[in-house]
Amino acid sequence: MRLMRRPRLRGLHDLREQVGRSLRLLWLPPWRRAPLRAWRTPSLFLGVAVAAFVLGVAGASRPMFVASTARASLTRDVEVGCRFDVGFRAERSVAVTPPDSGITAGLPIGPVTQALDAELADVPGIDPLVLSVIGGQAQVFPGGGDGAIAAAGGDAEEVQLIGRTGFLDHIDVVERGDGPGIWLADVSAERLGVGPGDEVTVRPSAAEPRVVPVAGVYRDLRAGRDRHWCSMRWYFEPRSAGGSAPAVVALFDPDELRGLLAAAGVHSAEAWWEYPPDPESWDLPTADAATRELARIVDRANNRITGLGAALGYGPSSADIPRSVRKAERTAASVESVAGPVALGTIGVAVVMLLAAARSWLTRRAQEVTVLSLRGAGPLTLALKATAELLPALVVGTGLGVASAVAVVRAIGPHPRVGDEAVADGLLVVGAALVVALVALTVVVAAGVRRVGVGAGGAAPRRSLPPWEPAVLALAAAALYELRTRDTVVDETHVDGLLLLFPLLLLAGGAGSVA
Repeated sequence: MRLMRRPRLRGLHDLREQVGRSLRLLWLPPWRRAPLRAWRTPSLFLGVAVAAFVLGVAGASRPMFVASTARASLTRDVEVGCRFDVGFRAERSVAVTPPDSGITAGLPIGPVTQALDAELADVPGIDPLVLSVIGGQAQVFPGGGDGAIAAAGGDAEEVQLIGRTGFLDHIDVVERGDGPGIWLADVSAERLGVGPGDEVTVRPSAAEPRVVPVAGVYRDLRAGRDRHWCSMRWYFEPRSAGGSAPAVVALFDPDELRGLLAAAGVHSAEAWWEYPPDPESWDLPTADAATRELARIVDRANNRITGLGAALGYGPSSADIPRSVRKAERTAASVESVAGPVALGTIGVAVVMLLAAARSWLTRRAQEVTVLSLRGAGPLTLALKATAELLPALVVGTGLGVASAVAVVRAIGPHPRVGDEAVADGLLVVGAALVVALVALTVVVAAGVRRVGVGAGGAAPRRSLPPWEPAVLALAAAALYELRTRDTVVDETHVDGLLLLFPLLLLAGGAGSVA
């Protein structure tokens, strides 16, 4: 047994000795000071930095470009479309009378709001609640009291009563008073001859008239409005071609409208709870997670057995499940199928450039490599020395390449915002490519050390082809000009081919010029 163990122990002892010798060797000045020597050969430093720059641009831009394309598709649905149709919406009949009135004509709005807020609090990328209360048709008379109605001879302005949270941020204010009250469209205020500070009498359908102060006048939303009103478009537009236009909308704070309806003897009204997506954070990972959670919330809202379903009662609840996300995924997949091979091919060009730099290092350091070899340095330790000398240029070039990739994607990408996850994915790709490049560089130097002084030199091959790089770079510039002057580069699941051709031409021409 003792004889069988001795060779194994001796092998371990030799391995420890070899590792210790290598570590002591790496601490000697030629290795310890190797990173500082990179600046002494500017041409070699520049060549490695440019190769690393190409690697950083190619590796980082692919996931960021794909994410930018997916985000552009989602943005089209959220901003160009209607973001309230993408998020969660519940429509119910709610009671507007006080709870102690003894009249049960609908859901209590407060507990429903609390239940929905709690349910959607943890859904990513969702904006706070936008609550709408629809009070139906009403007549508005100038002045206060029944005398105003008699003086008008029964002729009144027909309006629709709508209360919506945050509406003041989404109207064009013509005149504004100091207190609460009704907001009239400019056409209604002109017909009634009233303005801020005046009083009007509001008579909801089949209810008692009530006097309300005029809080302000706004530009009629039927003539134009922003995307905040997209889910309520049928209150401003005819429902069919050639149909009659709806009545002018009079706006309130939701709580004020509920108080008016209760005072007029109205017992219930329609309410909408809308939770739209936040366009600033609505990238593909966020949208995918949010729509899955929204689908589960819709199922619970429509199931009377669950706590949420019991709180909401009967009525429609909906979310975009998951239509816009699937479309964005198809768009991203079509870009990935082209951008992936382009990026991998460009990374391969960068690695070849780094291997050429390693051969150049062997030529420039031939005498030093020979001396260190005679002093006991092996191929691996000499390869580590080469890697240490080239590492500063690698770090500088890669950092500039990643920063340039972010800038290029923001400048010409379908969407100017680049999410943190896309940047992290790009850094992972660049890191993996750098590891492969460093391993290949180490192997090439280690294999070439033995041939130093035998035949590593030689003149560079003469160019047999005419210079093609300027023409390719000119085409890249033309593609960029076309991209910057076009209105649309992503439409549904189709992507403008120039969006993929530009980086390919730029990297091919740039890498060819450097090589």
